[in-house]
Amino acid sequence: MDAVVRWAGGCWIAAGVLFLAELAHPNALDRGFAEASLSSSWPALHLALVLAGILTIVGLAGLVAAWGPALGRLGTAGALLVVPGVVVAGGLFLAEAFLFPGLARADPALLELDGPLLGSAALRLTGALAGLWFVGLVLVGVAVERARVLPRGAGMLLAIGTVAFAALEGPFLPVAGKLAVVLVAAAHIRFGIALASVPSPAGSPARVG
Repeated sequence: MDAVVRWAGGCWIAAGVLFLAELAHPNALDRGFAEASLSSSWPALHLALVLAGILTIVGLAGLVAAWGPALGRLGTAGALLVVPGVVVAGGLFLAEAFLFPGLARADPALLELDGPLLGSAALRLTGALAGLWFVGLVLVGVAVERARVLPRGAGMLLAIGTVAFAALEGPFLPVAGKLAVVLVAAAHIRFGIALASVPSPAGSPARVG
């Protein structure tokens, strides 16, 4: 079990590093999605987020395997929300990575915020479902902090970093958004280091700190 938990911790760390790719994301609200999606780094940036989501699920699986009972209903609910959130978000990121550039060349009006695609109720609902990824992480972070299965602060940093990322990076706020990216990346890395450094329980979950 210790090897599984260490690998899970490594997945959290790798996800945090991949989140840093968001620092290079163009401000699509200012430039427009059509122009932003034609930048050379656009596909790679969104693929990095897809990989971050996959690694987060794997890392979360290791956390739940070791300390699932200790995390309680709150942690279980968080873990269950993360999975569909990542799946939906991953689909959106892949569409952005590979479909948006072609749409931008063929018909830029489709990528206007109030256009038939980005302004549709269906896409906005899909975006809300993708937000379950971040809601789930907040719940997991709080559950970990309450259960004290990892060193103090690791869970709360994950919760705070996730809230900051969702609230500030989504609107592409010039300075605050970038700071939020660094914070959520640091939170994932710190969480991964904490997970990898704590021996998994042999029997009943043990408290740390």
